[in-house]
Amino acid sequence: MVAAVVALFTGPDAEVNDPGHRQADEVTWLLFAVSVGALLVRTRWPVGVAVVTGAACAGRALYGHIGELLNLPVMVALYTVAVRGNRTPRASAGSGPC
Repeated sequence: MVAAVVALFTGPDAEVNDPGHRQADEVTWLLFAVSVGALLVRTRWPVGVAVVTGAACAGRALYGHIGELLNLPVMVALYTVAVRGNRTPRASAGSGPC
């Protein structure tokens, strides 16, 4: 359901771009599908989904397609990481007793 709502808002933003910037084409729609599709498994692999959606968003920006809502999949993925993330304290390799 969340992926469908994100697609509903992000899709029209991907379709139309400011004059002078790259317009939507196959690469734009592929990156859109990857970022929205990744949200389908966000509760199972929240960090991986955040990485995938972030890479897709960066890919669109580097490709020259801008938009206000194109980062919405990344925001949802990062929210999921924050809510479902593991909060148990961990000792890092360098913080052991000397």
